[in-house]
Amino acid sequence: MKESYTLIEELEVRKHENFSLYAKHINEAFAKILKLTGYGKNFRGSQYHEMFDENGNAYLDLVSGYGTLNAGHNHPYIKDAIHKILDKNIPSFSQIDCNLLTALAAEKLSMLLPEDLDTVYFCNSGSEAVDAAIRLARKFTGKKHLLYCDRAFHGSSLGVLSITDHQRRDYVRPLIPGTIKIPYNHLPSLTEALEKQKVAAFVLELIQGEGGILACDHDFANQALALCRKHKTLMIVDEVQTGFGRCGKNFASELYQITPDMITFAKSLGGGLAPAGAFVCNHKIFQKAYGSFQHALDLKNTFGGGAIAMAASIAMIELLEKENLALQAHEKGKMLKNELNKLKEKHRFIEEVRGTGLMLGIKIRQSVAEWIDPMLATKLKQSAAEIYTQYLSLTLMNEHRIIAQVAAGDYTVLKIMPSLLCPAEELMRFLQALDLILEKKSVPGSFIDLLLAMASKHE
Repeated sequence: MKESYTLIEELEVRKHENFSLYAKHINEAFAKILKLTGYGKNFRGSQYHEMFDENGNAYLDLVSGYGTLNAGHNHPYIKDAIHKILDKNIPSFSQIDCNLLTALAAEKLSMLLPEDLDTVYFCNSGSEAVDAAIRLARKFTGKKHLLYCDRAFHGSSLGVLSITDHQRRDYVRPLIPGTIKIPYNHLPSLTEALEKQKVAAFVLELIQGEGGILACDHDFANQALALCRKHKTLMIVDEVQTGFGRCGKNFASELYQITPDMITFAKSLGGGLAPAGAFVCNHKIFQKAYGSFQHALDLKNTFGGGAIAMAASIAMIELLEKENLALQAHEKGKMLKNELNKLKEKHRFIEEVRGTGLMLGIKIRQSVAEWIDPMLATKLKQSAAEIYTQYLSLTLMNEHRIIAQVAAGDYTVLKIMPSLLCPAEELMRFLQALDLILEKKSVPGSFIDLLLAMASKHE
């Protein structure tokens, strides 16, 4: 092998080593799962709503990096903004100045939000954004307890796992103390917790992404905010997955017509090309917590607000308005949900179509095994709907070149989250493909055996 390659040359020369290198140096189990289940494609390119494998085949992407790609893959407007800022040689991480680019990004983000939300903290991910928000809440209120909802998914750092209702937290106990889980949309439980405990913050997803595309009741959201204000508890709305047009408005809090004390962002904030996270709060809240010389650096981080991330974020904010992304999500989402509900009437496997805008979920009935093959019902037990949903995902990819995945917190829900710029014709192609798969009313035995074997190994 040649001793020295440019990076582009090496990517080409070693293009078939992706799985072996990933398994050796990053995550062997993940690489094996992809291979075993048939998800193991070697994607070599992407543009807008599509990804391209090594043979040049185009795949419709309905995952969008878990909501990171609202503007699609490699949008030229965002790429151009990054190239231009790199050519200017602007300092990224000097740590001893008030960077104008970072300040401009903060100004532009706050201008999208209600007037009360005017102070921005930049970081690199959703986990960091939520973690920083709950730290501020504890500092501001002097209280320690944190409220969160069942099925909540706020991130994967130790602090944020403590307010996440997912099995992956079970392996890293002990978690941080003082966290209280309440049922989603259950006002009496929220009221009781706020009355009995000294609560610093209530952290809420208005639409739970990984929880299965479950929407908060409008009445609950508004009354929760009023209760938090009454008990001097900060309400933090997690918009990491719902923001930047995804739900048919710029932000889900706009859809619900509420102004919480803090909002967290990430994913599409970086335009799909840079890791960027943030929270936004009122200036008075931030000043009380971190306004003294003694505490001014308590929340600072090394990489938050870097030049590439800020250029991408500003471009994304501009693109949100230039392309009317929220309106596109609303109109295409309304059409898509209507058509999915028609499929629900036609195919009894579908229990419910959830969500709004282009953040949709297809819930599969638990009794699906009895309709496919009564003999399977006993064998599959409660796994039937999970297996069938995985089968839908895999068949969409391998037979129709459409990428869609299940929700991390509910494997019976197939998430549909395309780029907001995805053409309506492509969404119709997905509907036609889904209709064809549902018509089969069968799942290959080999696929069932594989997933059951993997499940038993996991246990």
